[in-house]
Amino acid sequence: AIIVVIAAIIAFYGYTSSKNSKVSVMLSEATKLYNEAESAMQKDGNIESTISKYDTAKAKLQEVVNHGGSRSTISEAIFLSARCSYQAGKYNEAIADYEKYINKYAKSPNVIAARDGIAKSYIQLGDDESLKKAIRYHDELSKYPESYITVDAILNKGMCHEKLGEKEKAVEAYKVVVDRFKVKVEAAIQEKSKDVVKKAKDA
Repeated sequence: AIIVVIAAIIAFYGYTSSKNSKVSVMLSEATKLYNEAESAMQKDGNIESTISKYDTAKAKLQEVVNHGGSRSTISEAIFLSARCSYQAGKYNEAIADYEKYINKYAKSPNVIAARDGIAKSYIQLGDDESLKKAIRYHDELSKYPESYITVDAILNKGMCHEKLGEKEKAVEAYKVVVDRFKVKVEAAIQEKSKDVVKKAKDA
């Protein structure tokens, strides 16, 4: 009985290892297709052939998700799938994919980027209700430790308020960004000035 159990365990881990290896190869192929689509977007812009490349990459990524595999592999596939939808201009689809990612991988570092993707998808949809939803997401993002995403969130929040005709709230958001950057720019200038003075003295 013990031998049977051990054999079953070995067989299970062998199957799992083989499956994960196969899915990793599939993800690598899908990622390559995604990168090709990104290159096409940079070179040719949002034209039909570029969108077709994103659709192809997304289909391959969906194969990865359906096939199953390690947690990290599937999470990356879902995240990139959402990116494909966004880049292809399928914003409702992107929102659904990002929400799926957040619900499944709530503690992942990419959750912040996923929330940012949802907020930007709502901005692209552009109707008043979507803009209000974008503001709510950007409010949440602006509370994270300061990074390019948090600053971008405040800027986008101001833009949403502006589109909704809420000019005072827009100005308020823009002022936050200006005040934050003012301190950093002044500090950077002072630091650079010290460096220039030192070089002048050395010369």
